[in-house]
Amino acid sequence: MSEMESMVNHALKPAVNGAVTAVVMRQVGGKNLRVFGQSVPSWYVTGSVGAASSLLGDLAHSWILPHLSPNDKFAQFESSLLSPAIAGAAQVAALEWLSPGSVMGDTGVGTVKVMALGAGAEIAGQYVYEQSLVPLEESF
Repeated sequence: MSEMESMVNHALKPAVNGAVTAVVMRQVGGKNLRVFGQSVPSWYVTGSVGAASSLLGDLAHSWILPHLSPNDKFAQFESSLLSPAIAGAAQVAALEWLSPGSVMGDTGVGTVKVMALGAGAEIAGQYVYEQSLVPLEESF
């Protein structure tokens, strides 16, 4: 695999995860969030944060996990647990940073719900990516 193909693959999975996050939030019917003083649809913000958190999880998988566990069998298991956890935690942190009070405030959605959204979208996005885009790439 060339370096360009590797970069495209590293960007494609987070894009799919961001799209899945945005679709889920759009269906849930989230309200607008105040981001840096501007009113922005919550699905747009969560989709963007979902893509960024997925990229962060992939980077952790590529660069951090090989140093923690030299055994490939355990590295795959750790990755399957770590990626959704990173995505959920990043979703909470980023939304709270971008729109203070939207997660943990009195009128906030709640940390557990946002973390579950981030982790669930990571798992669903991974499934969509592996079931539809990976076979499509292999056919070329």
